[in-house]
Amino acid sequence: MILLGQLKQKAIKSLKNNWLKICLTIFIVGLLNVVAQIVIGYITAPKIEYIETVLGERLQNAIINENTQLYNDTIYEIVHAMGAVMIWELITVIAMIISFLFTLSVVKTYVYVSKGNKYNLKNVDLSFKTIIKSFKLEIVKSFYVLLWSLLFVIPGIIKMFAYSQAYLIQLENPEKKAIDCLKESEQMMNGRKMEYFSFKVSFIGWYLVTTLIITAIDLIVFDLFKAQNSLIWIIVFALISYVIEIPIKAYMGVSDVFYYEALKEEIKNPRPFPFGFYNPQQPNNGQYGFRPSQPFENFGEEKEKGEEKDPFSDF
Repeated sequence: MILLGQLKQKAIKSLKNNWLKICLTIFIVGLLNVVAQIVIGYITAPKIEYIETVLGERLQNAIINENTQLYNDTIYEIVHAMGAVMIWELITVIAMIISFLFTLSVVKTYVYVSKGNKYNLKNVDLSFKTIIKSFKLEIVKSFYVLLWSLLFVIPGIIKMFAYSQAYLIQLENPEKKAIDCLKESEQMMNGRKMEYFSFKVSFIGWYLVTTLIITAIDLIVFDLFKAQNSLIWIIVFALISYVIEIPIKAYMGVSDVFYYEALKEEIKNPRPFPFGFYNPQQPNNGQYGFRPSQPFENFGEEKEKGEEKDPFSDF
């Protein structure tokens, strides 16, 4: 049984003296995608509203009055308006794809920090080989998740958890193909998806705090200064929201690395789950009784005096 609270404490310790630089890395990598979504959303929102209200009402009147000319003209205008919206949305997709290129590079920084190294921006791996591997893995992963999501939403979510270790596997085994990393991740997460889900949910306290901060900023700045319809204020507010969540992303990213290492240790030296729960990694020898879990080597040391503690580690 993986002791999730201990992994998060390890992440906090590893991030000490590295917060600013690793957060700056995450900010730079995701900035293009965020700005693209904000600007494109601002441009396309009026067009979509125009289609839904003005053109929608005009089309309804044409049908009621059996006005063929008005009907054809309205359909023609709707098609052109939707075409313009789709072109703008394509830019957002391109920006998202560009952000995929650097996912493996960011994960590599998490691994670097988790090993106790002092992080510097020059440590970011932006080599062509790493970027291509990141792109291939994200495309294949997204394709499979999309296929499972077509069956229903829940299978797609389950596959996302199943493929959660693929990037770390790719970093540890650079020679492996993207599909092989996904398969190995699926094997590692067999019987562990609910545990991993609980691990992710344990960070919800921090997101609640950021939500309160963002809401307060919205109420104070936007409502007080009546800046809701200003493009510059929308961009500034979105960037503030993005920046506030960056430390949580860094915290979760490094915690994920420790989870991966602990998961490998658990698979290598499986232990029965406490209270008789079935452990899929444990051979069926009929002994599933209670046995207190022992901390893993290099992961379960007692908390040092004065070490930072995540107040939401047991949330």
